[in-house]
Amino acid sequence: MGNGKLFRATGPRRWRASEVEVLHASRVRHSVAARLALPPVPIDFHPGAETELDELWQMHDEALASRVGAAAEGPGRRPRRMPSLLSLKAQIARRLLRECVFCEHRCGVDRTSAGRGVCSIGETTRLHFAGLLVTEEDEISPSFCLFPSGCNFSCVFCCAAEDNAHPERGEPLSAEALDEWLALPDNAQARTVSLIGGEPTVHLHALLRAVAELRSPLPLAWNSNFYFSHETARLLEGAVDFYIADCHYGSDQCAERLGGAPDHFAVITRNLLWAVERSPLILRHLVLPGHMDCCTRPVLEWAAAHLDAAVHVMCNYVPPPGGAPGELGRALTAREIKEALECASDLGINLIARASPGSVNPRS
Repeated sequence: MGNGKLFRATGPRRWRASEVEVLHASRVRHSVAARLALPPVPIDFHPGAETELDELWQMHDEALASRVGAAAEGPGRRPRRMPSLLSLKAQIARRLLRECVFCEHRCGVDRTSAGRGVCSIGETTRLHFAGLLVTEEDEISPSFCLFPSGCNFSCVFCCAAEDNAHPERGEPLSAEALDEWLALPDNAQARTVSLIGGEPTVHLHALLRAVAELRSPLPLAWNSNFYFSHETARLLEGAVDFYIADCHYGSDQCAERLGGAPDHFAVITRNLLWAVERSPLILRHLVLPGHMDCCTRPVLEWAAAHLDAAVHVMCNYVPPPGGAPGELGRALTAREIKEALECASDLGINLIARASPGSVNPRS
């Protein structure tokens, strides 16, 4: 694929078809089967027309309501995934790009021209990694993962900071390329497509368009920092089958100081409560050195009190190659790991683990 940094990973282990079927017998395959089997909702929608944004939203909400009604009645025949509604969602996202409000930074810049907001991304989405991974959570693995370059956070400990700081690097995303990758024999084991990053929210327009044009759609997993806006939530509804939320900060002070994300906790908890009512959800929390009381404990306490979802407490923090300030420049101690896991256990949280063995997840 040209001279970009894109590459395809399959991992050292090959999964037998029987193993894959066992993995998914009680997981995401069954939870989204009815959604994929629903008949398409017809929309009188012409992508090339310059329709007013309010009218596009009205068509969107009516079509989504029709789909919800069909879901309540039960699945029908198994057709293509609703290309009309997904295409409409992609068109609305494209229009929002002119005054970008995909995330709660709400920069309002025109990314179709020279405007650049916090994420520094224009209208072209480029990938710094695409490939099959079996190291995601069992609920979605094996998954074909897309890692677009660029993020709306600036976490000082991010191991992908180099790629996120240069969203102009990598290969452009297209439905044609995604179809070709999914058709490769090494990727035939994929049971989901995971949209990761960087941060997928800032690439909403391109991701929705690529998914809308797929010839052979798979269930979609949205792996996000959950700092997305109300507008983005409306576009995700009915398009995403599984949510994975990365919530590392339990303190707004830590989120703004270490990640450049103001009002973080209110935004992500709002979105978590919204998402868990619509699709299966996993909450990930990365335990940070020296942040037990300000971040880990508040996140786990909130999850135990408000969220009916599995939680993945990740104790695999590694300082980035260039170093990180203060205690983030070291690894977790055994005591910190023990304290985090005991906290989750004491709160009665449903803990899960990531699948293993497999290829290395470049975002971990």
